[in-house]
Amino acid sequence: VEVLEEEKAGLAAKALELEDQLADARSFSDMLEAEKEAADDARDEAARRADELTAAKEELAERLHEVDAELSSVRIELKRVVDGEVSQRARADAAEAAAASAKAEAESKLRLAEEGLAGTVAELAGTKAKLAAVEGELSAKAVTLD
Repeated sequence: VEVLEEEKAGLAAKALELEDQLADARSFSDMLEAEKEAADDARDEAARRADELTAAKEELAERLHEVDAELSSVRIELKRVVDGEVSQRARADAAEAAAASAKAEAESKLRLAEEGLAGTVAELAGTKAKLAAVEGELSAKAVTLD
């Protein structure tokens, strides 16, 4: 009976040991399950974040395309404006050159006219002197005729 009781006590100790091991195994299993759930949650969060990043990337790509189109439009408008300014500046330069040429021509004609006028004034003075001389002669002849 003692042997049986010893065996019973040994078996009870073994059962307790096995129950402890089973509790440890269940605890380890629960821990692994919790880690698995945490890993699943992290994987789901990473997938959600990847989806958000993909959507943000697509939005940025669309916006980049829009900005590129706007930039292209602005470049075209800027080129048109610059070309217009260059053309306008060229016309202004041409008009300024034409005005300077016309001024130089007018100044030249004015000098010629002034020289001609001076000559005419000199001729007029000479003619006036001759007229005065002729008048003097006529007066002298008129006095002689009287």
